[in-house]
Amino acid sequence: MVSFNIHGPIGRGNVLDITRRLFTERERASPDDEIRFQDAKDPSIMINLPYNIRFLSYESCKNTSFNVNPSYIENIKKISFDNCQVLKRFDSSLPHSLEELKMSYCPSIEKLPKNLPQSLKVLEVYHCNKLSELPNPLPPSLDNLYLFSCRSIEALPNPLPSNLKKIFINVCTSLKDVPKIPDDMERVYINLYESTSIPNNSQTINKLLDLERRYRDKPNFTLGWPKHINRELEINKIQRDIEEAKIKISRNIQEAYRVYHANNPDFRDRDPAPNSQFPTYHLIHRFITEDIEQRGNPLPILIFEEALKLSEILKSNPHFLEFTDESAKNFLIACVNQPVAGFSEVVSLVHIASQPDIQSKLEKSKIIIAKAIISEETRNITTAEGRGAVIEVEIANGFLREVHDKLLLEGIIREPWQGVPRRLMYETFARPYLNNRDYIEDISRKTSEALSLSSEHVAEKYFDDTHVLGFQFKDFWSKIVVSKEKRDELMQPYIVATEQCLETGATAEELTAIKLNCQEKIFDEAKKITFEAIRSRAGSPTSAVSRPVGDTRAGCVSGCNIS
Repeated sequence: MVSFNIHGPIGRGNVLDITRRLFTERERASPDDEIRFQDAKDPSIMINLPYNIRFLSYESCKNTSFNVNPSYIENIKKISFDNCQVLKRFDSSLPHSLEELKMSYCPSIEKLPKNLPQSLKVLEVYHCNKLSELPNPLPPSLDNLYLFSCRSIEALPNPLPSNLKKIFINVCTSLKDVPKIPDDMERVYINLYESTSIPNNSQTINKLLDLERRYRDKPNFTLGWPKHINRELEINKIQRDIEEAKIKISRNIQEAYRVYHANNPDFRDRDPAPNSQFPTYHLIHRFITEDIEQRGNPLPILIFEEALKLSEILKSNPHFLEFTDESAKNFLIACVNQPVAGFSEVVSLVHIASQPDIQSKLEKSKIIIAKAIISEETRNITTAEGRGAVIEVEIANGFLREVHDKLLLEGIIREPWQGVPRRLMYETFARPYLNNRDYIEDISRKTSEALSLSSEHVAEKYFDDTHVLGFQFKDFWSKIVVSKEKRDELMQPYIVATEQCLETGATAEELTAIKLNCQEKIFDEAKKITFEAIRSRAGSPTSAVSRPVGDTRAGCVSGCNIS
């Protein structure tokens, strides 16, 4: 390897000399040769390099920005910056051919180029303490990421490139979260000992334990926990919290069912249990007990926290069981991916019902519409490929997670949705779909469109039988906006016909027709109330839409703090 060393100030007056020197050496330059600028004042004044020069090095250069015509360095494979004390930014793009970018002891650099070359394989950054972030996303070609003593970086891009094989993170003291590391990496070295901004909570513990679980049997794995987190003490505390949560969840749901069935002689003396006669209880029980390690990391505290919050709301609002039972019944067959999907739906329904007025209910309904769109798009994809229903639900759970995280990262949604699965039971089967960025982008776009719907359009979706929401959600909406007294009144013809069927000789088909007619009247009443509220809202900011709908059983009584 031959180094062409260029020292001292560079100005337009001596560019010609540099050009002559390089071109004189052209015949003996090889792909291993390097051009090195040392103590250069203005290396941005670049010349057209010999075609076979591949390495470019800047050492102790004095300019504040990197600004080079990309066509002059179009064949460069490797660029390094060392001890460039005043370099702050990149004002020009890096060559498309670049495979390695190394920066060391550049204390003033604040940002790297937003769009790194798609050919980049190695990114190494040492002692760049003002660098606050990495480009997001990083190039998919990247297979080696090395960060040492980058004390201002608060987060790594999420997700990291799936092609990444080696990662080294040390003395990145401002990190606020445990990096999300892809599976099947060749080498993982993450030392978070000095990263004291990472919160000491159950989520952090779970992420650290999950990383250990996935890589503990691999030889090239090192993980240093933050020094302010006592590993054994926190694990024991979380385990106690989980056991306490199990007891509280069961008690809350049992109490909710006792109140809900208080006037039903078929259930009055029956202890609620997690079986098909108590669908919501059955669903939640399966959600918090089946395949927990695979789904919830070694200590699944987040799963129990979500379930506990839901159980507390049901205890305070037992009439919600009227619609949660109807929803839960659809998710009790097959393996755990069904209850996971069902829990997500039930949480969303409770979230909607918990809102104090129609406008708020319609706003939160955008989430259930978004989830329905994700399920429908998954069904279209898997049907086209001939996949079974079991895998379809798991892929839908995965798409929900990926799309949710993308929208949250982009600021399209402001707060996390409840009931979004963090890990999948059959992650391996779903992964090829989740890695397909075209799928993610397309579903994200359609989901974003649903989240931007007006209140009137959201209401129309509830009453449109051809929409993905379908009959079940129209029935749900009617239950939360029409008072129970009014619904009982409108169902009276069916109740009377059922009681008198032996006398009248009414057939099952006739009774069904009467029931459907009564239900349509309830739907019409719900539609009337909904659109009157929307029109009132449009006419007056203090109109009836801001008041609770129907009686207290058509909305939230207490304890409705779901986010």
